[in-house]
Amino acid sequence: MKKYIVILAICVPLLIYAQKRPFKYGKISQDELKMESCEFYPEAESMILGKFADINFQYVNDKGFQYKYDVTVRKKIFKVAGKEVANISIRIYEPAVGSSKEELTQVKGFTYNLVDGKEVKTKLTNDEEYKTRLNDYWVEVSFALPDVREGSVIEYSYSKKSDFISNLDTWYFQEDIPVAYSDIHLVLPEYYYYQINQVGNYFPLERFEENFEEKFTITSRGLPTGDNPNPKYTSTLTSISKKLQYIGKNIPPVIEEPFMNNKPNLPARLEFQLMTIQYPNSTLKHMAGSYDKLNATLLDRESFGKSLRKGNYAKEKIEELAGSPQLVQAQKLYYWLKKNVSWNELYSISSDNVGRKTLSDKEGSVSDINLSLVAAYREAGIQSNPIILSTRGHGIVHPAYPNYQDFNYVIASVTIDDQLYLCDAASDMPFGVLPYRCLNGNGWMVSEAGGQWVNLKENASTTSSVNCDMSVAEDKIHTKVNVEHRDYSSMNTFSKYKRVGEEEYTSDLAKSFDEWEFSNFTLNTSKFIDTTTLEFEISRELDDPGIIYLQPITYGTILENPFVREERISPVDFPYKNRNVVIAKIEVPENYVAELPQTAIVKLPEGAGRFTYSASQLGSTITILSNFELSKQDFSPDEYVYLRQFYQMAADKNNEVVVLKKVQ
Repeated sequence: MKKYIVILAICVPLLIYAQKRPFKYGKISQDELKMESCEFYPEAESMILGKFADINFQYVNDKGFQYKYDVTVRKKIFKVAGKEVANISIRIYEPAVGSSKEELTQVKGFTYNLVDGKEVKTKLTNDEEYKTRLNDYWVEVSFALPDVREGSVIEYSYSKKSDFISNLDTWYFQEDIPVAYSDIHLVLPEYYYYQINQVGNYFPLERFEENFEEKFTITSRGLPTGDNPNPKYTSTLTSISKKLQYIGKNIPPVIEEPFMNNKPNLPARLEFQLMTIQYPNSTLKHMAGSYDKLNATLLDRESFGKSLRKGNYAKEKIEELAGSPQLVQAQKLYYWLKKNVSWNELYSISSDNVGRKTLSDKEGSVSDINLSLVAAYREAGIQSNPIILSTRGHGIVHPAYPNYQDFNYVIASVTIDDQLYLCDAASDMPFGVLPYRCLNGNGWMVSEAGGQWVNLKENASTTSSVNCDMSVAEDKIHTKVNVEHRDYSSMNTFSKYKRVGEEEYTSDLAKSFDEWEFSNFTLNTSKFIDTTTLEFEISRELDDPGIIYLQPITYGTILENPFVREERISPVDFPYKNRNVVIAKIEVPENYVAELPQTAIVKLPEGAGRFTYSASQLGSTITILSNFELSKQDFSPDEYVYLRQFYQMAADKNNEVVVLKKVQ
């Protein structure tokens, strides 16, 4: 998991005196209004001039401690296309059931424009603020700053009160636009010990710390007496609290990169996890959750662990399969459920409809279907457990401290003869193969024997083999191409073919050969789409019969380097291990001699990848072999330079040509 969640100790020098913020809310300078570009990121259409947060604790009678979160943000708009940053959304944790909640207050905002050399100020009104309930737990408050145009400076602030002190709000130093200055200031009472982790893309932060004494007034009610039916008593709680300030400056935006998965995990940020609580004259209380606790909690839930006992809905099918090997039973139960229940495209990890209800409805969420599958396997005596996970793009779950909200999907696991199979009956994948969306780090197997992590990408691979037969006749180059896709490459190919249809698929494929005539396309697939073959022909006129340039590698491997930038700060995440083999045979016509590319071998460190290229001639037949193998799926930013060079060398070599010269 550490390949995505980069947890770094804050090891900058400890400085005692906090740094003053560069501006105050409501005071805009002429320089900000006249600013035309971001100094450290000139291509930006907008930027954050500054964002500040203050976290302080307060004691509320009859409720206990809560924290107050005050935020101020100032942005600059350089171009009209950057106006979208004036649309603001703030999520608030507000469960529909229960008294604990978060409360948003004091939402303010202004837009500042320079008109005829003078500052014009437009205020955000309550009419421009909207509140939407997203689900049973979250609401969203949204608003758009008014009168935003090219050159505007916008500013907004809000306060939030929260009863949920276990997880303070994450503070993001990095955004989708550049940030000139970002600052969070916390005052933490001595009773609470928080682990503070800098995660995501790494940028150096300044840190300041000092201790000071603060007091909390507590009012309690006593037992009524004859003289006082409602007695109240006041006491004072003293804390040697810790003031902390973290500052980041001139931070570039999170940039979209090839093979960049789980964007929510990438921004540089601080996360706060409450580890212990110890009030005066009280014992130490450990607060941080664990996956063992999560495992026990899920097993005890009616909508999760207890629902796995409802496998008798499949009793008739199980009896029909009695006597078959367990693997055969597992496969047939999987395809039986897929045939009888369709996925309604809803994601979730728990279900109240497991078993008979899902079967009778003939459709269900991913949890309805896959928990029903686990229940059926258990009813058949097959070892099976659910695995909860976060899908690609949804984020990587924390490796040490579980958060129920981090998980959005559940699959079924089956263990037969010590072999683990991962199954998703809500997908169109064959037994034991996960869909692309599930290939994301590790999943947590929930089991009565004790949960454990499962690598979801361990067996994910894709293979393509291409055979090309090239010949020259009648002043034309003719090439017959045979392609065999296996594993995920096969499933992805067939899935697209099925989705768009033969005509559109053929048209898209032909665009890869825009200088060629494309013809005689056919596609065949195996029953369980683990192998898909394509056949087609391409041809084109010779430019000069006296000297012929042939590019033998035209399809099915690396022809262009996807990694353009010289540096990268985000991890590279390939969903599969990858192998592309191309064998091109060229029949040299009479009265021609050939000039061949040189052989090359390129390797990545630690066996992460290998590329080989060879060219040879036997008689009149030239054979070109290109073999590209990537056996590692995740690369850190430090490894990026080697990966980029590897791809570039492969692309350059695959684009080399064979030269045929006519001799007299």
